Amino acid sequence: MGFATNSGETSPVWVAADQGMYKSYGLDVTLTQTQGTLGADALVSGTIQGGFMGGADAMTAIAAGTPLKVLFVLVNENPYTIVARPEIKTPEDLKGKALAIGKLGDTSDVSAHIALSRFGLVPGKDVTERQVGNSPARYAAMQSGQVAAAVEDQAYTDLLVKQGMHELVSLAKENVPYITNALVVNEKYAQAQPKIVEAMVRGTNDGLKYVLDPSHRQQVVAAIAKWERIDPNSPEMTTVYDSLLTSLAKNPTPQVAGAETILKALQSMDPHRYAKLTAAQAIDPSFMERILAASASAASKSA
Repeated sequence: MGFATNSGETSPVWVAADQGMYKSYGLDVTLTQTQGTLGADALVSGTIQGGFMGGADAMTAIAAGTPLKVLFVLVNENPYTIVARPEIKTPEDLKGKALAIGKLGDTSDVSAHIALSRFGLVPGKDVTERQVGNSPARYAAMQSGQVAAAVEDQAYTDLLVKQGMHELVSLAKENVPYITNALVVNEKYAQAQPKIVEAMVRGTNDGLKYVLDPSHRQQVVAAIAKWERIDPNSPEMTTVYDSLLTSLAKNPTPQVAGAETILKALQSMDPHRYAKLTAAQAIDPSFMERILAASASAASKSA
């Protein structure tokens, strides 16, 4: 299984792998980082059988004819904020300045378009987009002064604000429906191996519930520190962990509303390319719906 984002929001996947949650459903899982379009390419080639990626990456691939489906959503609201240096007082001040994103067409880029379009600004035209990588890399670019602003998740936003930066536009506080980080599979593989795919979903769901339980704080922090290769006792770990309890999805079933937000932004960026794509094409909620129905039935019988 591949994962694109090397940040705390992927922790349910790391925990599920480290603590044998996938193994309990019969899966022998190896995790590998597959950023951007690499995840979609690996799903098509069969190099990986499940990939965790942004909804924007998945929908871009689907529009190009790749038969992918979103099955499970780790973060179902847009968690991003455009954080700016002190001298940038308004969004209009970003004209001609550099904004750090992950990669063109990814979730951070789409989020920048959603946020700045409200002020008549077009990223890539009015604002220079600098592709620097995931959240930690964008954080470093802000610290070093390489960029005037960055698209960041809540944890890194909080860290930058503590250092004197400020929130310029916050989608996170608006609870915008979204698909930020999700389990995506090749539709043909799901049809051929439904039991394996369901095991992926079940294992990830167990990991999510584990991370959301505050009593597991120490174990979750250790997992994040291991996979991000940082000191578990560093001050930033508290901020990263605390943000997870609010940003991770309480119901990870993929929703049309989240896909619709992304699709509208993509269509505004490239109307021709995304003209025939629909939000419903991108998601398959059936696996989570069966799991939740079975859980509800079991709870009812035990009561």
